[in-house]
Amino acid sequence: MPAGFSFQDGYLKYLAFEGADGTFDWRTFSLDRDGPKLQPFMDVFSPTNPDLSKLRNRGGKLILYHGWADPALSALGTIAYYDDVVKKSGGRQQSDRFAELYMVPGMVVHHCQGTGPGPNRFDMVPALDEWVERGTAPSRVVASHATNGVVDRTRPLCPYPQVAKYSGRGSVDAAENFQCVAPEANQQAAIAEPRALSPEPRLQRSYAPPKTPWGDPDIQGNYTNKYEYGTPFERPREFEGRRLEDVSARELSDAIRKRQEDALERAKFLGGDPEGRSATRPSSATSTR
Repeated sequence: MPAGFSFQDGYLKYLAFEGADGTFDWRTFSLDRDGPKLQPFMDVFSPTNPDLSKLRNRGGKLILYHGWADPALSALGTIAYYDDVVKKSGGRQQSDRFAELYMVPGMVVHHCQGTGPGPNRFDMVPALDEWVERGTAPSRVVASHATNGVVDRTRPLCPYPQVAKYSGRGSVDAAENFQCVAPEANQQAAIAEPRALSPEPRLQRSYAPPKTPWGDPDIQGNYTNKYEYGTPFERPREFEGRRLEDVSARELSDAIRKRQEDALERAKFLGGDPEGRSATRPSSATSTR
């Protein structure tokens, strides 16, 4: 079952409504009837107020992170909230004093548990402790990926909007060969220095993600999903021309199972699978002179 559907279905069944008992059927959802009933829980569970002045004034620090490959919760929503915090704080020079966001490439976050093909194991607590106790904000946090319990890749996570850029020397699986740079910077840009108690702005200019003419994040482009555990990008062909409420639960379950089986086979062909198990790449034909 796609993680996005499973997450939202469970949310509606067990959390969203007062007195939820697990019997809610998403097929019966009415925006006019049920929409207003969601608000009380959302006020507590999904705060969107970017005013963190109380946290800042008492010396608190905040580190946010989100996996780019999260199929349940959009990473763009977290970026949008962080951008609002920056704006409300008076700009990045001010927000950098108490709040940082780290985007994790290739990490599929199933409600805070990191999985996926990218570096997904990291500990933000020591970085947060160093920031709170010593006043030194992290300039990067090293994450790792393991296959069968053996670490096979490390990569720095960078304070948004910085990204990890390969230096051009050494292994691409070693964090020390990457620099945290602004998206516009070239390979010669230096790693951002750790900030002091009264930091200068980390970046000379803010990175503005592309937006559509109506103001939403612009995510147009050609996408692939090697590990298609998330919500598919298009309607399955077998349901073309049919209304979703006319699709039986059995048909939907069979389609999801088939999609996941196909995705696993493709992943194994490419040398691995989403669960981290090793797989043998099929041998290719060779020619001799």
